Amino acid sequence: MGIEVDGEAAQEASEATDAATKLLDQLLPAVLKAFRTAREEVALPLVPFLTAYVARLKMLHKRYVHSSCEPQPLTESRYSNMPFPKD
Repeated sequence: MGIEVDGEAAQEASEATDAATKLLDQLLPAVLKAFRTAREEVALPLVPFLTAYVARLKMLHKRYVHSSCEPQPLTESRYSNMPFPKD
């Protein structure tokens, strides 16, 4: 039992997912930089976004653990060397 999806719909879904992933990859450095600020009015609204992002990462991890697919490596470790903003 399941939902049948034709090849065209599956291709569209895959393309939309790829586009969304690229947008998140471009957005994440700015979100992390804003989250590191000492100003609550800037960082606090980002909590729901980051919570959803972490939940998605966990879901993807669980999917890869239970499948034979190898996870894709992160593009690069550019987020780890971001300087903290000055107050």
